[in-house]
Amino acid sequence: GLSIPALDLLGQGKALLEQGNPLAAAEVFQRIDQLHPGHPLASHLCGMAFREGARSADAAWLLARSLEGLDLGASHTNLGLCLQDLGRHADAEVCYREAIRQSPTLFLPRLFLGHCQLAQGQLADALVTPDGKVALRQAIAERVAEALHEIEVVDVLFSDFVVQF
Repeated sequence: GLSIPALDLLGQGKALLEQGNPLAAAEVFQRIDQLHPGHPLASHLCGMAFREGARSADAAWLLARSLEGLDLGASHTNLGLCLQDLGRHADAEVCYREAIRQSPTLFLPRLFLGHCQLAQGQLADALVTPDGKVALRQAIAERVAEALHEIEVVDVLFSDFVVQF
C-alpha cells in the first residue's frame, strides 16, 4: 500500500487533474514514485497525466511500467491510446486486443480498436468482425455528431445504415 504522505499526494494530484492542470499533477505523481519507487498506481496516474499534457512518449513508458502491477483491461487501453497518439497503431492494436481479452465487457477498447484499424486502412477487417462493426459504428456516429452539432438520433440512424449497407 501507499504511505499516508503518498495518499495525500494522490489526492493533490487528482485535484490538479480535475482543475485541468495535468503536468502539475504529473509532478505530484512523480513525488509518489519517489516515495514508493515503481509503484504501479503512481506510474499509471503519472502516465495518464502526461498524456493529458500532450507528452505521450513519457506517458507510454510509464503506462507500460504500470502493467507490471496493474495488468488490467483499462491499463492496456490507456497504453494503447498513448501508442496511437505516437502513430504506433500496430502496437496500440495489440494493447486494445489484450484489454478486450482481459475485460470483455469494456466498450472503449473495442471503440479504439476500430479507430486504430481505420487509421491503418483496415476498413475491411473492421467491417467483418463484430468488435470492428461496433467500433466503426461509434466512430461514424462521432464524426456525424461533430458535423451535425450533437444530433444523436441522426447519428445512430446514419451509422447503423452505413454499417448495414
